[in-house]
This record gives sequence, C-alpha cells and structure tokens, in this order.
Amino acid sequence: MWRWLLVAIVIGVWFGFGNPKNIVAGCIWGSGPAPWEVVDAFYYPDRRNLSRHQSAMNVGGLNECRAWVSRVASHHGDPRLTRGDYECAFGYIEKLGDVTVYRQTVR
Repeated sequence: MWRWLLVAIVIGVWFGFGNPKNIVAGCIWGSGPAPWEVVDAFYYPDRRNLSRHQSAMNVGGLNECRAWVSRVASHHGDPRLTRGDYECAFGYIEKLGDVTVYRQTVR
C-alpha cells in the first residue's frame, strides 16, 4: 500500500515541478516535434546579426517551417541562405524577458 502512495507522490511532484509533456516528447520524438507541439519559424536575414529577424508562429510542421523560410529568404534575395540563417523551434517551455525558450530548435 505504501508503495502506491510513494508512486503517487513522485508522480505528483513530477507534474507539479517538472514538465512531463516535454520530457515525454523528448524521449519519444527526440529531435522532432510531438503531435501536440506547434512549430515556430525564425528567419535571420544576416547570420552575423541575430537581433534582426522575421518570425511566423504555429506554421505547422518542420516541412512547413522550411518552406516558409525558403519563401522569406527568396523574398530577401537570398534563396540559398548564403547570408541568412533560420531556426524551426518547437516545444515551447517559457518566456524569459525577451527570450523564448523551446525544447528544441532545428534547421
């Protein structure tokens, strides 16, 4: 009986202080978005100046993120991303001031 109580307490602490959805997503889906995670796209026209960027929230999946970046980069005259860079981010964790923290960012 006491074992089940201990298990319930551990699970309660995990849900209270941890982020079980992100832990499960990281274990099962690894470097890809879990079905419940939205993908946000970020395009940087100058890879040496990451303070300038364009973004699109909840673009769909990773393929849609890369397609959005391709369109925006072409619009900026950089279709091969020789000057710019990008990130596809998913697994929103929290916002710390001006910085948004994600579980994973990929190219």
